[in-house]
Amino acid sequence: MSLDEKIGQLIMPAIVASSPTGKALQEIEANIQDYHVGSYHFLLDAKTLHNKADITSLIERMQEQSKLPLLLASDFEGGVGFYFKDATRFPRAMAIAATNNLSYSRAIGKAVARECKQMGIHTNFYPTADVNNNPQNPIINIRSFGQNADSVGDMALAYMQGFQEEGLIATAKHFPGHGNVNCDSHLSLPVIDLSLVDLQKIELQPFRKLIDNGLRAVMSAHIVLPQIEDNNLPATLSHKLLTEILRKQLNFNGLIFTDAMMMNSISKNHPNGQASVLALKAGADIILFPPSVKETFEALKEAVKNGDLSEERINKSVERILKEKARLNLFISTFPTVQKASEEKHNFALADLVMEHAITLYKNENNFLPLKLKPNNKVLLINILDKADGWREGKPGQTLEKEIAFRHPSVKAFELTGESTDKEFENATKLTQISDTIIIATHVQVSAFKGSISLSEKEVNYINSLSKRHKQIVFILFGNPYLLTSFPFLHNSISTYECYPGAEKASTKALFGEMNFVGKLPVEIK
Repeated sequence: MSLDEKIGQLIMPAIVASSPTGKALQEIEANIQDYHVGSYHFLLDAKTLHNKADITSLIERMQEQSKLPLLLASDFEGGVGFYFKDATRFPRAMAIAATNNLSYSRAIGKAVARECKQMGIHTNFYPTADVNNNPQNPIINIRSFGQNADSVGDMALAYMQGFQEEGLIATAKHFPGHGNVNCDSHLSLPVIDLSLVDLQKIELQPFRKLIDNGLRAVMSAHIVLPQIEDNNLPATLSHKLLTEILRKQLNFNGLIFTDAMMMNSISKNHPNGQASVLALKAGADIILFPPSVKETFEALKEAVKNGDLSEERINKSVERILKEKARLNLFISTFPTVQKASEEKHNFALADLVMEHAITLYKNENNFLPLKLKPNNKVLLINILDKADGWREGKPGQTLEKEIAFRHPSVKAFELTGESTDKEFENATKLTQISDTIIIATHVQVSAFKGSISLSEKEVNYINSLSKRHKQIVFILFGNPYLLTSFPFLHNSISTYECYPGAEKASTKALFGEMNFVGKLPVEIK
């Protein structure tokens, strides 16, 4: 291989998982043909779900254009259905952990792997091995299996084993642990002021457990640990963390992916080319989603020419990458395998079962739940959203309203957001005065570049005001479970840990006594 071809193997650009045309398609072709990129990452669209057929045809075209087979990756935290409308949407980590059932985590890992193979995707940037030990963490939260290191390690290991049994690459993230931060690394650079001894007690435990059991890949975190890395470099750019601790102390020999290099925590503090060189020197193998493929390619090539980066160092990463591609049989066939329709149905049934077993009863005064409604009882559903738009999987509360109405003839629904007018809040209050049972459903989405996982002060005050006056309120929390601490006056509350129609359907079953509440909180609610 030429030096250019070797450098290309280290770069993983990203593209939205749809059918690119025009300039976007030309850029993909240029990255493959001119810069010899060895891999590609498929992103979700913030506004809509995709069709699998579109991405499958794109993958075939990309593989045909590449001299060496491409390693293809995506971030299926909620299953392939988190991106694609014709695939299985699984609950994310905290909901899985709430079932307290390791076999569910393993089964989901296996099911997701099979759907990945059907599309021709080889790497999943999952499971999350972060221990969410900071309730104010705005970016990990329900993406973590919880706050107990042992439980997180066990759940992540089960997922990893299920996924890798299908021959694919599971990726534990975000090393050395992104759970104890209070800002979003997409927006700014988090600092965790822990010593290596502290880190070994909690954050490193899940990673160690996965590595000892055959983990194939790790994703680095864009976080600073000043007690460990005195140069104020984030873990992604730190030789101490990626090589001395991850490679040598934890004996990890698999692939190291950086987190996306276009995130503000890196791109605002280090020029694109410089950041990529530092990441390779630190010990990373693949530069994920750099702001510019061209700048990254040229910077790495120049670093080799001027001796800042040895070709031997390049060769080590290229060897790891090519060995993984060979193990995946990509030099024999890069095309998808067909999944049987019966397996697809089984995946949907598994997703429903896990979500149902995650629903957690937090408070239930005087055994108010399940609901015991009379035919003439008036039910009011108030859906309170942390934001009015950006819900790719359907408007929050629609499935909940439909499921309740199917079971009870007299239900009205009302929607509020932090941007709702005082008059709209007043109208909702008037409806509560003529209702026998009030269901308040809050929907709080965890997403990149958002920077928050809370409701507005106006929404919080409104819920507390209602809960002081009415005992017949049922509070259902879709998303961040820590918000339960904001509402001390509620008498009856349920946590689902998720924000998608499947969670609304499952919670309605529990609400009406069609199944028992069996979920357990994976985090401490003080």
